[in-house]
Amino acid sequence: MLNVIRKRKGTVVPFESSKITQAINKAFLAVTGQENILESEKIKDLVMEKLNILYSTENGSIPYVEQVQDMVEQAIMDAGYYEIAKHYILYRHERALQRAMERQQELQKIEEEGAI
Repeated sequence: MLNVIRKRKGTVVPFESSKITQAINKAFLAVTGQENILESEKIKDLVMEKLNILYSTENGSIPYVEQVQDMVEQAIMDAGYYEIAKHYILYRHERALQRAMERQQELQKIEEEGAI
């Protein structure tokens, strides 16, 4: 059973499957205006089945958060919720752009401090 996940910066933290359910449910809410916990849980269960096959404690492999998110995207589409998947994908893209801008601002700040 999967019990840890690797974050973007490489740190390993406890894995919480409830975060998958929350992310899917937020996408349902954003698209339909209503939560759908039941379907969010079903989709999360499909993702967990795949994760537990691919990343078992016995083989020592730890998934990156992006790998899990990719599986969530695919599971949403496999369940036939294409508009929900589209929103989820676009949200991920927006967050990636925000992180890139934040990194750029950090680098700019470092350069400015180093120039003094």
